[in-house]
Amino acid sequence: MISGETNDKAFTVCLFLPEALAALERNHDDKDLAMVDNTRPKKDDILCGTLIMFKTQEKIAPNNFYLISKTMHLTCLSFGSFDPEQYSLLLEKEAHLRAYVNERVKHEDFDLKCDNPITTSFTSRLKACDSLYQGDTKQAERYLKETVRCISKSSKHELNLRIISKLFPVVTWYCIDMKVEGAEDLFKQTLEFCAENSDTNGFPKEVISYLYYDFGRYYDMLYTKYKKAHGLTDKLKEMRLQGLAYSEQAVKTLKKFINVENAADVRTEDISSTNRDRLVLMVSDYVCVSMGCGAEFDCTDNCLVTKEDIEKSEGLLMEIKGFIPHVPLVHKLLYQKALCDLHFVKREYAQALKSAEDFLATATVTDVYEKATRRAVNRVKHIKSLIENP
Repeated sequence: MISGETNDKAFTVCLFLPEALAALERNHDDKDLAMVDNTRPKKDDILCGTLIMFKTQEKIAPNNFYLISKTMHLTCLSFGSFDPEQYSLLLEKEAHLRAYVNERVKHEDFDLKCDNPITTSFTSRLKACDSLYQGDTKQAERYLKETVRCISKSSKHELNLRIISKLFPVVTWYCIDMKVEGAEDLFKQTLEFCAENSDTNGFPKEVISYLYYDFGRYYDMLYTKYKKAHGLTDKLKEMRLQGLAYSEQAVKTLKKFINVENAADVRTEDISSTNRDRLVLMVSDYVCVSMGCGAEFDCTDNCLVTKEDIEKSEGLLMEIKGFIPHVPLVHKLLYQKALCDLHFVKREYAQALKSAEDFLATATVTDVYEKATRRAVNRVKHIKSLIENP
């Protein structure tokens, strides 16, 4: 195992890996490790073994840290303001790559190697999103940790406020997909961080609505998990109410941010494509949480859904209906899933099956969104079985 640069003066050659790691542990602190000369055997003495060159623990195991706690540590940092105009080219590149992620299209720009930690942190975060869409949580964790390490290497850079703020929703998304319980502290701490920095110039205010959006999805995940395990309980009802409240707050916060009261009154050309896409995302997710069918359609006993829930969901989907032909693939899929779940809860099985089949057809347009395809297939199979065996 080799770590560090070949011209690094503070390195060790060890015959046995356990001895090297023991030396690392003995000498570890937050500073660079410096090994004494007698731990460096002469080249002629090495008959077999491992060559190790290192200065710090990060050099040997760069991803050997707990992602959630490390992310929470980032909320303790303080930041000054910055002018986004100074970084217009970098932000344009970010938007460019985000478009490919949302359309589920592979792009060569993701494979570009860069030694600049700021640029790397932008691309690594989007690569993590790409991996989460694909359902590859291990790869997503590696990219998220790479982003965190890049932030640490450029801790005084003025762009870190934006980078860290936009990192938080992706980490919470990772927690949801990993079904991490007890992540409430992370959510609350990141929300407090955003509230404290929301007036700082350059802070991405849309992040707050994304955090509420993830809060809603998190409690919906817990609701599905606990309902399958324990049935209908008071705790389950509380989880549902919390998920609904956060999902509704996400929509309200975003509408306030983009100055929209009723999306049905907004022409497509009068709203930016980014804000349009965000609104479709959060409205559709609210409907999914409200209908309570579960992401995998494995929680279809919807006894807690009220008439008011159905009417509110119908109204919100009608608001964004005109946007759907113009939104990226992932947003269109979420809308189709929400429409399917709404029809299913209303026992409109023919319409639910039509929406599920549309969902499946859209999901299979690309071969890099297996998670959506699986969820669409689950809906088609279940609803078909109800129609064929009433």
